[in-house]
Amino acid sequence: KLQTNFVTMETFIKTALIFLHILCLNSLLIRRPFTSFKNFETSAVAFSAENFADKQFGRNLLDTFEKNTEASRQKSVKVLDKNSVLCILESSIKMMLKEPKILSINRPIRADGTLGSLSICGDTHGQFLDLANIFHEDIGGYPTAQNPFIFNGDLVDRGQFSFEGVMSLLAIKLADPSAVHILRGNHETSDMYESYGFETEINAKYDKEVMEKFSELFEALPVAAVLQNEVFVVHGGIGPSSFECTIKELNTHIIKRHRSEASFEVFMDLLWSDPTNKVSKFTSSSRGIGYSFGKEITKAFLERNNLKLLIRSHQVRQGGYDFMHDDKCITVFSAPNYCGQCRNNGAIVRFEGEDMTPSFIVFNAKHYPIKNK
Repeated sequence: KLQTNFVTMETFIKTALIFLHILCLNSLLIRRPFTSFKNFETSAVAFSAENFADKQFGRNLLDTFEKNTEASRQKSVKVLDKNSVLCILESSIKMMLKEPKILSINRPIRADGTLGSLSICGDTHGQFLDLANIFHEDIGGYPTAQNPFIFNGDLVDRGQFSFEGVMSLLAIKLADPSAVHILRGNHETSDMYESYGFETEINAKYDKEVMEKFSELFEALPVAAVLQNEVFVVHGGIGPSSFECTIKELNTHIIKRHRSEASFEVFMDLLWSDPTNKVSKFTSSSRGIGYSFGKEITKAFLERNNLKLLIRSHQVRQGGYDFMHDDKCITVFSAPNYCGQCRNNGAIVRFEGEDMTPSFIVFNAKHYPIKNK
């Protein structure tokens, strides 16, 4: 009974910290009211599940969203009717639930037997035109089984076009499952999307039923990936609970998509933690949630799991990416000019040689989100 009371109190404290963290961020960072949705157009098109198998469906939807968003940046056009949205979400949830909680991904093999390319994107945060720009040929190219992408969480919130970004990726994945892999970020949790714009956006564009289905989708997302048995990809990083486990242990019985008390700490570690050079091991995070981990932690975690590199996102980087911890930890951030005022570059990590040496493609913002007046 004493142990149960302790767990309950510990959960209460952590929930309170999340709430305080949100209050603090609200005073420091931009929150956009979705006033532009007052003029939301409703000339929607209906699709059925049969459309999803057509590989042009994802490309056509992406192109349509891009043209509509370019044409009127203060007004969204409803391309999909509600039933089509629900159908895409339900089909995607079924697909995600069949995947392991930590994905194992290999680069494609070309016809000549050499390794094909693979790209990793960091946070995109509702900046749909910047996301669509990544798929242009001069940056990453369109996602296919021979040119796959991993999206490392935080697709939603902040920007006004999270819906268009998520739906485009889901449409591409439904038609070509190995073309796109979507991992969960800390903003794909209710504590965040209820406060930072995504729930407001969906309720304005559709309704609560659609938002509830998005919540189911986010719960179904995997939380990490191992690439080519060499690279660990996760949104946040490593904390004390996840550090003590092997990836096999995390994948088989510790991480739960529908979180339990036992998996709560590990889940928060993976989605919220940040690297630091100030300490060699662990220290509490300035965010008020998660941990900051030093280079000894990165080194030991990689060695325990026979890996060579950690790739994570979760933090703005002025140049779009950076290295830490003796180049064993890479942060990549793919939302250029974040929140319309950070003036940072965006970047993606690219693997395309015969070995697993990462390269980087850096790009500027195509679309500056509308500032509050």
